[in-house]
Parts: sequence; structure tokens; C-alpha cells
Amino acid sequence: EPTYESYINQGSYAMHTINQHLDNDYDIDVGVLFSKEDLKGKQGADKTALEARKMVCTAMNDDRFKRQPKVLKNCVRVYYDEGHHVDMPVYRTYEEDGELVQELASSGWEDSDPESITTWFNDAVIEQSPDANNGRQMRRVTRLKKKWTNSRKSWNMPSGFIISVLVD
Repeated sequence: EPTYESYINQGSYAMHTINQHLDNDYDIDVGVLFSKEDLKGKQGADKTALEARKMVCTAMNDDRFKRQPKVLKNCVRVYYDEGHHVDMPVYRTYEEDGELVQELASSGWEDSDPESITTWFNDAVIEQSPDANNGRQMRRVTRLKKKWTNSRKSWNMPSGFIISVLVD
């Protein structure tokens, strides 16, 4: 299968809002980018979003894992014995009308720009934090809110991304 072109650190890992998890279940997000031209089937047709995720999952299978990687709706999840996991969203890129297009392999191929989300958050942190200590105030507040939302397993709380938006 093709080799990925590049990768994107994204989510709480890229925004520096990751918290120490009580059960050691850290969620690290690293997207893998492929050229659309490289994601072709045997007959030359474009791979579907599901086929692309399955391709990455197959490449990540390794007998040394106690729990094999799993294809999810928006990523491939790789489980590590230490308790954390890495979510690997799969993207394809191509140029259209002189613009770079980036699409996430989800239910289908969906326009996506995770780097702009990280840029938005990091810019907001600088703009809204009166200090530069310990990662800046807005980042600290985001970490605290995320920690609070995860403090009770029975709670059904918004995602870390939604918490970040609400803090902003």
C-alpha cells in the first residue's frame, strides 16, 4: 500500500491541553495524509473512505499489540499496553483550482482542516491570556474544565473540542 506523505499532530496533543488521565487512557491524535493519487484501488478507482481507513489499520496490525488496532468512524485507533491510545484520522489531499483540498476519511470523504483548528485555539490563547506563565491562562482553564468533565464516569459531557470552544 502507499506510504503516507506527512502527518498532523492534532487535538489536545497539538493544543497542549492534554490532562493526566485517572485510568492512564490518554487520547493522542495524529492524522496521516495521503495523496489522492496514491489512494487508488486495483482497478484504478479512488479508494472509499472506509477502504483507506482499513488500509491504515492493516498496516498498523502487529502481533506485539495485545489489542489490535480498530477501524472507527473517523480514525484508526491503535491501543498501547501502557493504557493510552493513538487515534489516526486518515486524510487525502489533492489540488483543485490551484487550492489544496484536504479530506477526512469518515462516512465518506469530508472536507477537513484540523491544522486551522489548532491555529485558531493557539491564537485565541495568546489573545485572551493576560499572562505567559505555565502555558497561559486560557490553556490552563481549558485543561481544568476538561479535567472536571472527566471527573465522573457517569456524566455525559461534551468532547474536549467543544470544551475548548466554550472556554474561548
